[in-house]
Amino acid sequence: ASIYGINNVISTNLAVHNGNLTGFLDGNYCFGSEKVRRLKSSIKLNDYNLSKSFAYSDSLDDLPILSLVQNSFLVKEHEIIKLEDN
Repeated sequence: ASIYGINNVISTNLAVHNGNLTGFLDGNYCFGSEKVRRLKSSIKLNDYNLSKSFAYSDSLDDLPILSLVQNSFLVKEHEIIKLEDN
């Protein structure tokens, strides 16, 4: 991510044992409200103008995080769908 200038990444963490991936998760799956919780613990949302912010997802399962911003989009194959204003 850093080669693209991305400073923060929120994702599911993989468990590692003795330097090897175990095939298990380390903590909760980063999904739905868990993704919002991780975002809020990573940055101060009040520092951002969420009415001018954008969010994109390929799944309505991300509705909790899409609902945080005014401009949310669902990306499906070759189509981008603007969700109703939040």
